[in-house]
Amino acid sequence: GKPMRDLKALRYALLSAAILMTKCCVSAALLTTPSGVIYVSGSSPTTFVHIRCFGGVKWHLGWKHNGSPINEVGVCNHTKHRKICPHSLEITKFHNEYAGIYTCYNSKNGDTASVSIGIPPELTSPEARTIIARKGDHIEMNCNVPNYVYPDANVTWFKEGVDETELKKAGSSFSITAASVEDSGLYFCQADNNHPDG
Repeated sequence: GKPMRDLKALRYALLSAAILMTKCCVSAALLTTPSGVIYVSGSSPTTFVHIRCFGGVKWHLGWKHNGSPINEVGVCNHTKHRKICPHSLEITKFHNEYAGIYTCYNSKNGDTASVSIGIPPELTSPEARTIIARKGDHIEMNCNVPNYVYPDANVTWFKEGVDETELKKAGSSFSITAASVEDSGLYFCQADNNHPDG
């Protein structure tokens, strides 16, 4: 009779709901867009960064910055210049301390997807200067890169007219232990952290 048909319909409706619920909760592999490294120009009130995380159910997703959680899993967290939600992360005003690795992670199955925000290097060394030295003098030249640059920059030294491979690469400082006539010339340094315009 009719009650039996209604019972069958109810059973079917419950089964359909269960199947839909199962389908909704299967997590695909996580990915972020953009991916790789995003370079920004350092602290700037006009720099806006928006990262999206795809592939997971929102109540299982959270974000980490350089390995440390920055929001509660599954909920949004707003700070003065960052809006962090399970599927998106926005930085409305960039500060140097926001550089680093942002990881979207699934607390249920351990999946992760990461994107880095990098700051291209800007050298802070004094302007070109002339060093007057005598034979045998110790000479040291410095090329300083701010510590907020991310990823860390590699500093390479060059001497005008000398093949790059013939000059020692000495990081942020370059030393000549005992100056000679052959050491005279123009030296310059270059900092690089794989910024596309570097």
